[in-house]
Amino acid sequence: MAPGDPGFHQMFGVSVYNRGGMTLVALREKIGQASFTRLPRTWVRRHQYGNATTEDFMRLAGEISGRGLGPFFRTWLYDRAEPRNW
Repeated sequence: MAPGDPGFHQMFGVSVYNRGGMTLVALREKIGQASFTRLPRTWVRRHQYGNATTEDFMRLAGEISGRGLGPFFRTWLYDRAEPRNW
């Protein structure tokens, strides 16, 4: 199952937690520690008291890092198979 769109019955499934965490580790490797450290702080500042989506998170990561991260997130969150090389 792809963790980025697990559906109602799998939203708390193993894939969401395990691969979600792995995605964050891979993201830190991809964008570097400085950008990765800014990401959650900026996320909370922008979205406290409100709602946000996975797409909002992906967009913010790209904004902060200055990189196009669409293929990275597609592989990690929307492909059914786990990434082999990261």
